[in-house]
Amino acid sequence: MTGDLHCAKCGYNLKGLSVRSVCPECGLAIPATLLAKVDPHAAELKPIVWRVPIALGLVVWAAAGLLAACILWLLRTEDLATLFGVATPVSEGVSRRLGELAVTLVGISGLGSIAFIRPHAGIPGRQVFFAAVAVVAYLPMVIALHRLVSVFNIAIPTPYFGASPVSVTRVLLRLAIGACLIVIALGVRPNARLLVARSMLLRSGKVDRQTLYGFAGAVGVAMLGDLIHLASTMGIGSLGSIARLTGTALIGVGSLLTTFGLLGLFIDGVRILPAIITTPIGERDVLGPRTGSEFTPHDRRG
Repeated sequence: MTGDLHCAKCGYNLKGLSVRSVCPECGLAIPATLLAKVDPHAAELKPIVWRVPIALGLVVWAAAGLLAACILWLLRTEDLATLFGVATPVSEGVSRRLGELAVTLVGISGLGSIAFIRPHAGIPGRQVFFAAVAVVAYLPMVIALHRLVSVFNIAIPTPYFGASPVSVTRVLLRLAIGACLIVIALGVRPNARLLVARSMLLRSGKVDRQTLYGFAGAVGVAMLGDLIHLASTMGIGSLGSIARLTGTALIGVGSLLTTFGLLGLFIDGVRILPAIITTPIGERDVLGPRTGSEFTPHDRRG
């Protein structure tokens, strides 16, 4: 072992030991640490110059979006209160402040998404452009969300289970927000995949990860519910009521899946952090130049 490599179990520095021996502190076989810590593709990964800002932006992007979604769910407790016949739990003043907080968090998430534009050199211009479009898409989404929570959430506190008729303008605002979310998910996806590739666990599929295609699909389910809500305004009698109930169910399912998707993105962001902040360890870093007789992580005899 010609370079620094810390045992995967106890952290002991294995430099200078034989690759066929074991850790003198805990007894873990050194080949096990090599397989766990040495990335065979480390030399192919482009260096990230602004490591901390990129890592921070990635986590802020997902965390702020997740918190905003949780607050929006809290605002919908009025619908649940109406459904189950209990007292309305959120006052108008609290609802307004929570809505403003959600809008602020979405704006913060937009600032974090800047990390996706060009996290390192060598990214094709088309991918940089798509990521920039995703960042810009936050602006109309923030505007639409602000109008939704500051006007319609106050005027129509129970849009799903209350007696209020479906507001066409409110539905159109939700559709605009959903369209922006899909543009954001698809826009950052190419560069997000580059960051995911820096983590051996995520790249190899050894742990589950949230796909941005799946997130966009969840948003699409909620948008389908909004479209059915819109169509229910044209229905007559029981047909309109059935359409509204179906749309509400799809909105609920899609919104729940979207929230779980945001949680998955946050977890993935935390998993990627070590791979962004630290330089990946390659074979040459710990084993030196390869020769025909050396053990490498690809040696099946190990």
